[in-house]
Amino acid sequence: MIKKDLAQGEISVIDDFLPADTFLTIRERMLSGSFPWYYYPYKSYEDSGGGVYDCQLSHTFFRDEEWNSNAMWAVEPVLSIIDPKVVVRIKANLTLASHFVAPCGMHTDFDNSLVTTAILYMTECDGGTVFDDGQRVESIPNRFAYFNATKRHSAETFTNAKARCVINFNLVV
Repeated sequence: MIKKDLAQGEISVIDDFLPADTFLTIRERMLSGSFPWYYYPYKSYEDSGGGVYDCQLSHTFFRDEEWNSNAMWAVEPVLSIIDPKVVVRIKANLTLASHFVAPCGMHTDFDNSLVTTAILYMTECDGGTVFDDGQRVESIPNRFAYFNATKRHSAETFTNAKARCVINFNLVV
């Protein structure tokens, strides 16, 4: 379903990526009061200079070659569709509303061109994902966007919802 040979700079977007009932169950459980979110004092990287809005809640499912979460139910449906060769990192981010829409800090996820970054958008808001070449992906529930992990990108702050939630996948496909 996903291209394994993305052209340099290409961003692919798939709407309605998961079956609707699967997606809604994952979103409901992740946005419930019992899902374990952890505070991070920055959004994209340390010392990004974002001030008081430069923080988020995160949940790391997988990193350093091991599962760090008992909530694998949230990512297994995506992994079963993609069937990656290697899982590098999987992390969910939850950010809260701001008074303005602006990028949070351009970054790359990894310096390895074999790694693909994928984002599953869980909520809708006016803050999307922007790229240093001017491209933008809107935050639409059950939208799946993927691109080479070396591509510079940034989440945006948002104003029209309580929270923005995404699951970020870093994979070798």
